[in-house]
Amino acid sequence: MSEKKDGGPAFPVRVITSTAIGDHVSELPGLSLRDYFAAKALQGLLACPNNTRVDGLSTRDSVSKVAYILADCMIEARDA
Repeated sequence: MSEKKDGGPAFPVRVITSTAIGDHVSELPGLSLRDYFAAKALQGLLACPNNTRVDGLSTRDSVSKVAYILADCMIEARDA
């Protein structure tokens, strides 16, 4: 995948604030879908940390890298 896609917002929030002169609507994008998928993948990877070494990186670095690789794969599969 040449261009990283973030999948858009995972949990967008619309906030409506009422004032004396009317309502004000704010759109808050929240977490990206890529970050949400990576966080979910990280949960599984940490449940079995012996399987997360990549390219000779330390366990901490490789777990993070693998989590985002999996997130990118999930976004790619979702868009297919």
